[in-house]
Amino acid sequence: MRKLITPLAISAALLFASQSSFAQNVGINTQQPDPSAALDIVGTDKGLLIPRVSLQSLIDNVTVPNPANALLVYNTNAGLGKAGFYYNSGTSANPLWSLVGGSANLALPFSQTSTTSGPLFLINNTDANDNSVAISGLAGSAIGLRGATLSGKGIVGHSASTGTGIFASAANANGKALEVSGPMTIAGPGQSPGNGKVLMSDGSGNATWENISGNVAFRASGVLGGGSEIIAGNTVPMKVAFAAQNYDLGNNYDDVNAAPHSTFNIPFSGLYHFDAQVHFIVPIEDGDDYQNFFHSVALVLTRNNFSSVIVESKATDVIQAPSAVSTDIQLIQGDKIHIEATMNATKSGTLGVAPQDSFFSGRLLFKQ
Repeated sequence: MRKLITPLAISAALLFASQSSFAQNVGINTQQPDPSAALDIVGTDKGLLIPRVSLQSLIDNVTVPNPANALLVYNTNAGLGKAGFYYNSGTSANPLWSLVGGSANLALPFSQTSTTSGPLFLINNTDANDNSVAISGLAGSAIGLRGATLSGKGIVGHSASTGTGIFASAANANGKALEVSGPMTIAGPGQSPGNGKVLMSDGSGNATWENISGNVAFRASGVLGGGSEIIAGNTVPMKVAFAAQNYDLGNNYDDVNAAPHSTFNIPFSGLYHFDAQVHFIVPIEDGDDYQNFFHSVALVLTRNNFSSVIVESKATDVIQAPSAVSTDIQLIQGDKIHIEATMNATKSGTLGVAPQDSFFSGRLLFKQ
């Protein structure tokens, strides 16, 4: 039996459609759509079929022209990394297709390229445990974590407070906590790098740049004339007055015009090295007895107003020859060092006044 559609029925349908088009939400298979949903679809044996497209890249703006932000599609191109639901997390002009739930099933190997001033990959572990890890890389015999750059920094670690920017450790003495191939720079808070400084450790292993020589070194040469070069042959030690100061780094050497003269003052406790030479000249005449002749040069330490010989070099049966000393010695701040000459002869002699004949030098090896 054929049913006729009357003009009244058509008018009623159009009126219903007009009212439905202005509804705040729409329900399919339900007359009571959820108020929070613009579209509420109810079905117990059917699903929602999203448009299927083949995205050519994660920034594809051709397959779906000018896609709206949050637009959802099903990507059928597995070559993009994985087929599945993708949404536009970018803009219409510059789309960025992101896999829905992609973090749970990341396809490996994974590669992504983008340009941004901020981090492309950010993980924040808010656990307060010292052993908690935000990112971990493991490799049996390969590289666990690698960073590379042309002119920037491959890997950067930063401590905002009292933490450690980068920590490296070795399980035993067979491994290495840190291996560096190429130039290295250590600077920043707590460091004072400088030319000639060396990296030193304290008792806890904390390393800092230190000037172990302290810019402490001196040299004096030649013996002052005008009578100061004359030495008696009575075995009484005579302090040598060196004529010229060649250099004095640190201003710790008192020259021949100071009091006490020709004396090096120890500025820092540490290990020092000294060299000294004095040339002896004794005139020879017939009948002189040099059977018990000797001459010597000694390095003398004065500490708390008490003097003692640290090292001495003695020559016997040699009328014209130098005596020299060279030694390392541990000293404390405030000590004083000078040179003494001694001669046993039947008459007086002289000390070599030429710079190449007599000299006195010293330097700080390292502080303690």
